Amino acid sequence: MLQKVYKIQKRETLKRLKQLKDHQVFYIMDVNGKYISCNQHFIKVFGYPEHEVKEISFLDIVIPDDLMQVIHNFEQSKKGKVVSYRCIIKRKDGTSIGISVVNVPKYKNGVIVGIYGFAKIIKGFRNSKGTTFFDDNDLYIHTLNHSPDGVLIVQHETIVFVNEVAVKMFGAAKKEELLGQHIFKLLHPKYIDRAKDRYKQVLAGEPVDTMEEQYWKLDGSKLYVDVTSHPTFYRNDIAAQVILKDATQRRLANQLMIQAAKNSTASQFAAGIAHEIRNPMTAIKGFIQLIDKSKFDTPEYFDVINGEISRIEGILTELLSLAKPETDIFREANLIDLIYHVVILTKTQASIHNIAIEFDPYIENIPYYCDANKIKQVLINLIKNAIESMKNGGRIEVEITLVENMWNIIIADEGTGIPPEVLNNIGKPFVTTKESGTGLGMMVCLEILKQHNGKLTFNTGPNGTTSIIQLPFIK
Repeated sequence: MLQKVYKIQKRETLKRLKQLKDHQVFYIMDVNGKYISCNQHFIKVFGYPEHEVKEISFLDIVIPDDLMQVIHNFEQSKKGKVVSYRCIIKRKDGTSIGISVVNVPKYKNGVIVGIYGFAKIIKGFRNSKGTTFFDDNDLYIHTLNHSPDGVLIVQHETIVFVNEVAVKMFGAAKKEELLGQHIFKLLHPKYIDRAKDRYKQVLAGEPVDTMEEQYWKLDGSKLYVDVTSHPTFYRNDIAAQVILKDATQRRLANQLMIQAAKNSTASQFAAGIAHEIRNPMTAIKGFIQLIDKSKFDTPEYFDVINGEISRIEGILTELLSLAKPETDIFREANLIDLIYHVVILTKTQASIHNIAIEFDPYIENIPYYCDANKIKQVLINLIKNAIESMKNGGRIEVEITLVENMWNIIIADEGTGIPPEVLNNIGKPFVTTKESGTGLGMMVCLEILKQHNGKLTFNTGPNGTTSIIQLPFIK
């Protein structure tokens, strides 16, 4: 599993670096400083044919006066640091040029296996022949200005560059309204801590995943974007290049999908709810008749009646909560209470199928910052699936544990299991074990957990399925 995570991180890192390397000198060195890959800008600027590049190292092209500082910076990068510096290198034809360099550690399976390098000619540097080399930063900025996505460059947590697409995204009239702004002041408070951690990771050269975040437009309205970040070099200093893809339409579609799934779930529970309410109503009616006919004080009857009424109120409260229109309400909730509420609601359908649901937590309170209704919807969907897989009755066990800084909510059933062809494609439309199913419910579950930075995994076999919801532990 760990190797798989690092493979994904590697692909993401290379993808994010692609745009940067396409308009700067870019190269990859092994831990000995030997070049193992480069782009066309490297070949053009340094003058070495492609077939010769892999035969040289930085030791062969840096002038003697600068060699010690370059070696020092290279060793610092091998220790995990992002470093920037200037030096003079010798081209293939013997001429010299001054360059600004950024070294970024290259990771594999958590181990540094090489160095990513970015270089630009220093503006105004004159070599021994008096030739002036100009900074290719104009090409870099030109590329960013013509990007179809919003682009920000952030240095010291401050916006120092913004393209026109980003200007329109934030509802600004001109770039100056965004330049100089503190990036985290434009971000919704619930994302700030995570974004600060990601910002530090980017500047340290560590790979980060694309995340959905909510910003504030200048008029105070919400802006949902998918955010990708990677290190860059801007005005002779390390910076973070932030790419913003508008996620508003996708989010709207997801909200409609989630509400449709809620309506579907509510209708499926309707028959069971009616049956469950009818039972206590019958009991209440009977006890009222007994009280009416009785000439004695019977307080125990009132205890039963109050208990049954409370039971009805609990069921109706959960059903109404499920049917509420979709809104983003992230606030602190008790995960234990949240699970208890879902167990109460789903016991109705379970009892009809001769299934017992057991939940006996070892702790009474787990404060958690989340959208409680959405997490309930995930739990309801998974427990409902478990019930429907158990044709001959049985038991569903629900528990919660903390494993490696992740809260694991575990739902274990005694059903028929999930076929491999379905398991491998869970979350795709029309992938389901049900004859008339659409796979919509599981798509919604995955989307909700994505919004909470969570995961959903399954262990399945002929004797049942264990569904595991993983939510990050928040201190």
